[in-house]
Amino acid sequence: MRSVSDDPLILQAHWPGAGVALAGVSIGYAGDTPADAIFGNFNLALHTGDNPEQVMRHRAHFTRAIAASGVQWLDQVHGTHCFCADETTTRTTPRADAVWTTRPGLALAIMTADCVPVVITHRTGKFVAAAHAGWRGLLDGVLVRLLEQLPGTGEDLHAWIGPCISRSHYQVGEEVWRQFDGPLAQFVHMDPTHQGKRHLDLAGIAAYQLQAWEVGQVTLSALCSYADRRFYSHRQATHRGWASTGRMATYVMLR
Repeated sequence: MRSVSDDPLILQAHWPGAGVALAGVSIGYAGDTPADAIFGNFNLALHTGDNPEQVMRHRAHFTRAIAASGVQWLDQVHGTHCFCADETTTRTTPRADAVWTTRPGLALAIMTADCVPVVITHRTGKFVAAAHAGWRGLLDGVLVRLLEQLPGTGEDLHAWIGPCISRSHYQVGEEVWRQFDGPLAQFVHMDPTHQGKRHLDLAGIAAYQLQAWEVGQVTLSALCSYADRRFYSHRQATHRGWASTGRMATYVMLR
């Protein structure tokens, strides 16, 4: 990944869809103490307790940095609802976890701090799409719901899976991992330190579901939100005893 333009707060994705769509992720997590690390220097979320005026300044900077005509933000609820965005929907914050658009210059933003952000484009630039997927969203089929709405066949699509918590850092209890059975059981891994716990591979599940839909090309960022200090991590914050943390935004936009 490399910086968009010369802005140090945006990393651009390297993926096959780059010819028709820009994609990337914001950064801004820094520090080792709650005073300078909970919200870092580029939190983009309004729901985490940060100063809302500062967050809006960050969002304005984000919009300028990616050269977007507008940004569609979502009220993410770990659900499966998705919709088609245009210039009118950007005036609101719809409750949804997936979105797509045919409008060039309109960026779709997915906020995360460990969950999986997925962006998609049609190979000819007909549309772009984005989804937010935690373990519950993956299990409930948010990616499938989005793919069902897109006007195109899977082989014409390119997908990029952005930074999320990696398998080695995502320990879950039996109440979670037991739900991943059948083909998804392959993404549940033993935890040598705790008999009742397992490690869940969220990015692997997302990639599997995209490939099962016959998406033409699936690219993983291979970046871990927990281990990489450039990103926000809810689990990292919890392990440090912090009450909150910020959110980065993964975006996609038709050129």
